[in-house]
Amino acid sequence: VYSKDEKVDCVGACVGMRGSRVKNIVSELQGEKIDIVRFSSDIKEYIQAALSPAEISQIQLNFDDKKANIIVANDQLSLAIGRHGQNVRLASKLVGWELDIFSFEQWQELQDEMEAEEAKDNEEGSQEKDAVSEKSDITKLTGVGDKLLVQLQEAGFTSLEKISSANVEDLTQIKGLGKIKAEKMIEEAKSLLDS
Repeated sequence: VYSKDEKVDCVGACVGMRGSRVKNIVSELQGEKIDIVRFSSDIKEYIQAALSPAEISQIQLNFDDKKANIIVANDQLSLAIGRHGQNVRLASKLVGWELDIFSFEQWQELQDEMEAEEAKDNEEGSQEKDAVSEKSDITKLTGVGDKLLVQLQEAGFTSLEKISSANVEDLTQIKGLGKIKAEKMIEEAKSLLDS
């Protein structure tokens, strides 16, 4: 519910004195529970109202995907999620956003996993950069760019000598290297070593 007049308690007006208005509706619906939620154009306030009475500690919004990560205290988790996820499903439909609820512990574990994954990705990226920065004489070969250089080095071909002594079958195991290109690479490596 929403009221243009800030002085009016729109939720209280709908509930009525001692719940008199809402009791009549509940009895007509054979005891179905009714929650009256104050609308807000501020999505954080609206999500908080939709998940009431659970106390929310933090809300992180992703406006692009219309997703919200909601962090609650451990004792508030079951209250926020509801029986069989009913509370969070209804709140999600109400606000029109995908809501994911985490306890402090779950959120911390998720953050730790993401940091570890990011560190791993950074380490792999730096290893690739190291391989490229240690450019060997292999880059003198025609058609050997950074990507192929890394693939050759990972396969153990770290010098012109190793490529010139390799057989075609070994080189064709590398993705993107066919038989003809491998033969040319071996010939070119031999001629560069001879010069």
